[in-house]
Amino acid sequence: MPDTHPNNPNPLTPTDTTDTTRPTKMDRRTRRTRSHLLSALIDLLETKPLNRITVTELTERADINRATFYAHYRNVDELFDELKIECCAMFRELVIRHAEEIRHDDTSGIVRELFEYFNEHERMFTLLSRNGDDTIYADIVTELQTALTDTVLPLKRLDRKRRCTFDRNDPAEMALFAYQFDFISGGLVSMLQRWFTNGRRESVETMATIADNDVNTIGPGLFETNLAVIAAEYAEHDPQPGQGDAEPGRGDR
Repeated sequence: MPDTHPNNPNPLTPTDTTDTTRPTKMDRRTRRTRSHLLSALIDLLETKPLNRITVTELTERADINRATFYAHYRNVDELFDELKIECCAMFRELVIRHAEEIRHDDTSGIVRELFEYFNEHERMFTLLSRNGDDTIYADIVTELQTALTDTVLPLKRLDRKRRCTFDRNDPAEMALFAYQFDFISGGLVSMLQRWFTNGRRESVETMATIADNDVNTIGPGLFETNLAVIAAEYAEHDPQPGQGDAEPGRGDR
């Protein structure tokens, strides 16, 4: 039987009570079907590899007929891909939830929740990495990078309200912003992967503290230092109007 609570449509996360939108009857039915199928898939992945799971045994375990399965998915691989997509989507939601804290140079909340999420979903990440050749970690890095780029201001100088600010029209600043968050995302996920591979011997508290200390070394001061480096190179390749122009020739005078 699926291990998902009947009132929780998503096997990956706790029941969300913040959504005030009342779903339609068809929405609830679809969510319930997907939830049962995803839970059944997770159960079966504990007993055999993905390429040996059939639609028949999947639908029998989920107590759903084959026609209903094919109304939503073409094959088992497509359902597995959705499991990975939903897993990665949780990381985007995490960034959005902590965006304002990050804008104020506080990363402790998001870092702690990253490790808590991995710890609480140990079973799922084990099965995903076992059947996806660890590509799930690369997918998580990409999701974090995109979410940070889309929703969070870069760690730069602080204004009077202790809010990080930046200039979207400055190509050097935007490039450094992307590189910095690529570095943070890749580093965090690499730490999570190694911690997970080593059997999570350290506590969530210890790992979150170490990771947050590392992230905090990349703050407004370092951003300013690196910005001076990258801005100088950008200025060489793309001088401002009136700069770097050759002295006018005699025919131009």
